[in-house]
Amino acid sequence: ADYVDVVPFYLKVPAAFHLGGHEHHVPPEKARRLWELAAAECQAAHGRVHGVSHWRRVERNGLWLAQHTGADPRVVRLFAAFHDSQRRNDDEDPLHGSRAARYLDAMRIRLDCLDEAQFELLIEACAAHSDGERHSHPTIGTCWDADRLDLWRVGIEPDPRYLSTPAARELARLDRAGLDRRLGAAVPLRAA
Repeated sequence: ADYVDVVPFYLKVPAAFHLGGHEHHVPPEKARRLWELAAAECQAAHGRVHGVSHWRRVERNGLWLAQHTGADPRVVRLFAAFHDSQRRNDDEDPLHGSRAARYLDAMRIRLDCLDEAQFELLIEACAAHSDGERHSHPTIGTCWDADRLDLWRVGIEPDPRYLSTPAARELARLDRAGLDRRLGAAVPLRAA
């Protein structure tokens, strides 16, 4: 597979994958630059709770879910990189999602791998991802679910009542090890 290599300690995931017979991808060099940009801009990028390793698990979760929900994998992949990119710390930061949306809006020209509709989905997904709501749009719901399925990292079991998609609610029935076994086989997630 073609893997995105960002920084040695980052994890690797495929730059492209097949969904419904069509390749949906962010070009590998573009993906690498965007992940580097997100990490460089984030004060908490190397944090234990909301750092890059969390972003990669959100990407893994989201790409697996996208295969079952019909979500747009380009939006899911970029949501993973940017949803927590404007956090100021690993603690309380209730405005980080809206800051991420404003940041993305300001750098719209650099996200030329998305069309206007995809970009608007990304903005909406980032802006409200930590509000605890569910969303009926498959792409936004998948983004939020991908993030919430990683609550195990802070000792919280994902609650199906706060998940938007049936696929995520099914995954929430698994313990953390079961989730990693199920998703680790579907979308490669390996240490560099």
